[in-house]
Amino acid sequence: MTDSTPKPQSEFISTIVHDLKTPITAVKGFIELIEQAGTLNPAQKQFSDKAIAVLGRMHDLVDDLLDLAKLDAGVELHLHECDIQVFIQEALETLESIALQRQITVQVEIGPEVRPIRADARLLRQVINNLLSNAIKYNRDQGTVNIRVSEQPGSLRVDVRDTGMGIRSEDQTRVFEPFYRGRGSAKAEGTGLGLAIVEMIIRKHGGRIWVESKLNEGSVFSFNLPRQRKSSHTISNEFSSEESDGVDDSFQDSNESLDSDSRSDQGV
Repeated sequence: MTDSTPKPQSEFISTIVHDLKTPITAVKGFIELIEQAGTLNPAQKQFSDKAIAVLGRMHDLVDDLLDLAKLDAGVELHLHECDIQVFIQEALETLESIALQRQITVQVEIGPEVRPIRADARLLRQVINNLLSNAIKYNRDQGTVNIRVSEQPGSLRVDVRDTGMGIRSEDQTRVFEPFYRGRGSAKAEGTGLGLAIVEMIIRKHGGRIWVESKLNEGSVFSFNLPRQRKSSHTISNEFSSEESDGVDDSFQDSNESLDSDSRSDQGV
């Protein structure tokens, strides 16, 4: 007997999106096989390369949608002691070639008081990778990215600054919405889900994320993770209803200038 119980929306989306991965992979494979059937002329090679690039972006979108569906369904956190410095180094090694090609300088400041944080290692890696990738991708050539990690009362704080295009004030409150793209970001690469996933991960850990930016000067994305996690029930309620005020008091009190930059797409 078939179970007619309606599935939760997140499970329904996850099932559909997962089923898309197979045909996307198959089509990409067939296109790659075309060259083995005979030499392509320049126009055919150009179209083939473009098709493979588009399929790659579709694959990235599928992966992000799966992540979003899992988080929305209340994925269980696997908490361990995590050294965030290791995650930052891993992300920078992956992004090094892009930064060097565009002559972007990356600076890392980690306070001597910083201790490991109890978090889900896989998800925290995803947060770091996304924010640093955005900071480099949407930066200007010969720009600067600064990552600062510090201890705050009861929490660990991370600030990622860049010197790129910045974000319009009217867009700053919406950059964490799925698929939202501010004006001037139409040509930006990415799925438009990166920052939505990042915010969901941070909230699942009981923390919060916010952005401050000046157009044509830069942006800073900041988040904090609590040292003492709240109960899962409390976090779940906040995850579904709480809105971030977008500004952190300790950040405003900082004596450092905030000449950083961010991207309007926010969706690597």
